[in-house]
Amino acid sequence: MTTISLYDATILVFYFMFQISNSYSTITSKPIVFSTYLIHRDSLKPASYNGYVNETDLLARTISRSNSRLSHLKSIMKLPDNHAAETTNIVIQSTTMVASLTYLMEIYIGTPPVKQMVSLDTGCGMSWIQCLPCEHCFKQNQPIFNPNQSSSYQVLRDTSRDCMELRDKHDFTKFNGNCNYAVGYTDNSFSYGVLAKETYIVGRTPIRQIVQGCGHNNVGIYDEQSTGIIGLGNYPLSFIGQTKAYIHGKFSYCLVSDQFGSNPYARSKISFGNDVEGLGVMSTPLLKMEGKSNYYITLRSIIIGDTMIHLRSQFDKLMIDTGIVLSYFPPYLFEKLMDALRQKIDKRPLNVPNELCYELNTNIPTITLHLANGANLVLSKKNTFIIYQNMMCLAMKKR
Repeated sequence: MTTISLYDATILVFYFMFQISNSYSTITSKPIVFSTYLIHRDSLKPASYNGYVNETDLLARTISRSNSRLSHLKSIMKLPDNHAAETTNIVIQSTTMVASLTYLMEIYIGTPPVKQMVSLDTGCGMSWIQCLPCEHCFKQNQPIFNPNQSSSYQVLRDTSRDCMELRDKHDFTKFNGNCNYAVGYTDNSFSYGVLAKETYIVGRTPIRQIVQGCGHNNVGIYDEQSTGIIGLGNYPLSFIGQTKAYIHGKFSYCLVSDQFGSNPYARSKISFGNDVEGLGVMSTPLLKMEGKSNYYITLRSIIIGDTMIHLRSQFDKLMIDTGIVLSYFPPYLFEKLMDALRQKIDKRPLNVPNELCYELNTNIPTITLHLANGANLVLSKKNTFIIYQNMMCLAMKKR
């Protein structure tokens, strides 16, 4: 399994090639289209946050969060974790998982609507926000949601169909008749609370009867910019699973770059329910794995310039994840990729331990991922290298 983050201005179009098993009678089948902007978590932090934070510090934190997120994904996939203690001259290693989520999505919840900044997670099967009253709540910049002030808030009973969909997240330690959930993470962070239905507003579109967690006991390392998590994974209780009759299982996002002369006014965006059209847009089938909420696509080969790198088998699976900025490949494939890059780049790499780094003005060959259905994703320098101080370093690592 390969984990990939198509960093910067790359559009991924997600088409569900399978059916989510459950259905929701409260949702109309009339298709709708809606969108909103994504906000990078570091863009919300002032320079005084946690002391002076410069561009180098932000990059180190970003890479650290990617490694932490990979460790979490490996624990889910039951793969050996070689990144638990990894350090380089660039990476400051962290042990967090929830705090590794990179993008925030602005939504409004309740009646009247209250602004929420939720962390985007394409590998999560349910959504939750912090709610009053708090047994334990982490610090957040937005006011904590008060369900007693929302006329559309409806707690679910423990015998409801939606509650049964919690499966291993169902908290059976409380016997109050309500549907109680318990979500834990690999860094020992957790959220405990009740499952409820609420009204969401995404962009300008209201969506009623969305099942979410209302967390009253939330402990761990959470970003104060965030008020919770919106799960976009392949799971009945995720936002995608619940709105499938609206959006027909389609969503797409574009993460824009701030490097190598990119448009400084461009904004990252996520859209639901529409077919993305335009120059360079392509589609490839999504794959699912039994019991997993993550999304996968099929890799056929990699081309560096005009050099093709063949896989050991006919194909490999790529996991798509919004919590990772770096891309991770199996050791054999990563070594082939590194060798091909060194041969194609006409400059000597800079002396940076455990990294492939070059001067900023170095010409970098395109890296093409050949995917299923004949889709070729062509990645330029701004998609494959990260600027660090006065050099640029490969945004790919060994899994």
